[in-house]
Amino acid sequence: MVGVEADASAADLRGENTCFSGLVGLNCQRIVASLGSVTGRLGYAWDRSLAYVKAGGAWTNSTYNLNGNTSVLALGTGSTGVTAWGWTAGGGIEYALTNAWTARLEYDHIDIAGTNVPFPTVALVNAQNISVRQWIDVVKLGVNYKLDLAGIL
Repeated sequence: MVGVEADASAADLRGENTCFSGLVGLNCQRIVASLGSVTGRLGYAWDRSLAYVKAGGAWTNSTYNLNGNTSVLALGTGSTGVTAWGWTAGGGIEYALTNAWTARLEYDHIDIAGTNVPFPTVALVNAQNISVRQWIDVVKLGVNYKLDLAGIL
């Protein structure tokens, strides 16, 4: 069984850490607001079940926040939005509950290549970009409805 799939999701994935630039520590935060993929699927069907693997392109829309203000120094704050592309691979199992309804469990790994993020309003890093690399592991539980396009046309 071979197929193509497009997928997009709204998200609120947050990560925060202390990052260093030069001599001082800065508070760095990433918020992934949405992610998506376009993949090919290859699977093996038996009875009402389908096991499959998938791979293709992926994207994330993220906001990066940098806070350089501490009790000692006031280096500024900055925020930059970035849409970055990468790849995804995963697999899952889908089961036909009826002729029109299926349920599935899937795992996807999303890997976004290094992205340069500018912060022009933060002292010490305003003349340079910070390179950010991200990956996201997603487990999906879904219910699908199969449209009968042959009956419509």
